[in-house]
Amino acid sequence: MTDDEERRFATLQSEWCDQRLIQELYGIDLNREAKFFKHFKIWVEQRKGRAINDAGAIHRYRFETFLQSTRLLTKKWGAIRLGMSADSLDALLTKMDATGLVFSYYPSNESHALVGEKIDHDLLEVFEEFRFRTFSSHDDFCRRLHGAIEGQYGLKVEPEFDFTSKKLSGDKDQWCYGHDWDAISLEPVGLQYQVWLDLGKPMNLRPDCVSSFFYAKERERLKDHVAGSTEPDLSQELIEAVDAEKRQVGG
Repeated sequence: MTDDEERRFATLQSEWCDQRLIQELYGIDLNREAKFFKHFKIWVEQRKGRAINDAGAIHRYRFETFLQSTRLLTKKWGAIRLGMSADSLDALLTKMDATGLVFSYYPSNESHALVGEKIDHDLLEVFEEFRFRTFSSHDDFCRRLHGAIEGQYGLKVEPEFDFTSKKLSGDKDQWCYGHDWDAISLEPVGLQYQVWLDLGKPMNLRPDCVSSFFYAKERERLKDHVAGSTEPDLSQELIEAVDAEKRQVGG
């Protein structure tokens, strides 16, 4: 692991984290979002807890629980659910605001810093061709949504592709779209390349996720933290891709 990855891995194993991790992983600067930060602290105090300790650290579990209870996602996480960059989501919501379709989920200093957890469903309602439609996969959903956005709003979406699939193939058509963020490397993770880690989070929260590629590369460090009773299957293709990168770095 790099020094930053080591730092994040160590921090993720504690209920407390510094604001640097909040900004890296969730994409929000709490110092710039005074109203949200205030509401978060009050919400925690009402439940006889502390949102921030004397050292200035944030209680990460309570932070995630607050987002969950208010049905919000940070823009970074809302965007990855749509397989796009945060900048693309911001540009899309700005265009939609201009046409009267106001998607202001929570007031923020940064443009659209927080969005609804159901933003994917909300956006589908905007496009008539998607109403009452089902999609064969997350990739199918993202591909069609991005095309509809370009057609209706003239906005070329910047996609966020899964890190592992990019490592496995040079063919862009073989890449899958991101759905989560790797909590250690901060790379996009697609649905088929998720590895969930048990790092001590309570049951009401989703475990932290890393990519299959990162897990294969750091297996000796991570294997004892895999959520569940068995390790994930690592394909020969994935193992060879990891070995090739290690040889390249070593060379």
